[in-house]
Amino acid sequence: MYNFAYEPYLCPRCKAPLKYFNEIHKNNQMQYCKSKNKEKIGYVYLMHDITNDLLKIGYSENPYRRHKEMVHGSTNEISLLGFYPGSKVNENIVHTKFKNVRVKREWFSNDASIIDYFTGHPLYKEQKT
Repeated sequence: MYNFAYEPYLCPRCKAPLKYFNEIHKNNQMQYCKSKNKEKIGYVYLMHDITNDLLKIGYSENPYRRHKEMVHGSTNEISLLGFYPGSKVNENIVHTKFKNVRVKREWFSNDASIIDYFTGHPLYKEQKT
């Protein structure tokens, strides 16, 4: 269904894919830093509920799977607009930034500033259907 290949974060030294933001390259191996907070790398995504004209800002390790779950769990027409690499912390930052147009939890009014924010992100990948 989707033909987009994920582009994982890579270690700048050995080019190994990172699973957590706080992994470090040490002694020719990838190791976790001493922080107890391991922020898993996933994607901050933007979906559009076309039926109610709302935007959903969320986090998932696989935005395509999350979109499929949303479509099967709803009678509304929902499209995946795009995503960029990030963590739950990044998702919370975006939620806070747009709290003035929040409708409920992860759902926001269809505001142009949200779409501009996502499309302006340097790692944003637009969903092509």
